[in-house]
Amino acid sequence: MVRTETERRNGGTFPELKIARSAARKNTPIFQTLHSCVDYLNNSSRATEERSSTVKHDENMLTTDRLTIIPCTIEMIRAIVIAPQDLSMFIGATIPRGWPEADLVEALPYFVSELEKDPQAYVWLVWIIISKTDNVLIGSIGFRGKPNSGGTIELGYGILPEYRNRGFAFEAAQALVTWAKKMDGVKKIMAECAPENSPSVRILAKLNMVRSETPGSGGNALFELTIA
Repeated sequence: MVRTETERRNGGTFPELKIARSAARKNTPIFQTLHSCVDYLNNSSRATEERSSTVKHDENMLTTDRLTIIPCTIEMIRAIVIAPQDLSMFIGATIPRGWPEADLVEALPYFVSELEKDPQAYVWLVWIIISKTDNVLIGSIGFRGKPNSGGTIELGYGILPEYRNRGFAFEAAQALVTWAKKMDGVKKIMAECAPENSPSVRILAKLNMVRSETPGSGGNALFELTIA
């Protein structure tokens, strides 16, 4: 998995398949996915009902002392693709300028593609993080996909700059890791980060993840947590 300079500077972003920005401007499968999202939101009568519904009753929603963490369904991701501010219709929270960040934007067509194949897999992709105090979306967290044949999932997260260094990333990660431990088929949780990314290294250590002797991709360090 490739990590970008943005990831190294920003202290941890959602791990995803790297998608070239220019691809969305061409007649490629990615462009076609984006185009299908436009058609869905503009032409589907069902979309109006879905966009006006709340997701705060999702049985998989997680809450902590300061956060609400909600998995994104395919309808939510389609809304983000076209107009991120439309997500507020689903979550009833403010979407700040600057979200979604670039790396998450690049991953959205991949998420749509995966969920078109299996809509129920949404819990294994991106979750949004909402601050209870001011009811504002402050970042995202989640996994790269369902557990593989060995029962391994990969964790990643991204917090907007103005909300960093407040413990939100650890609080969200701890909640999601606790949830994942209870799920059938999960045997190991892994994560990658740049060795010099001290904040992320500390978060992973607090999650009891151990640095592997096996290096991660692109010079990153690989951390693992084996589920008993």
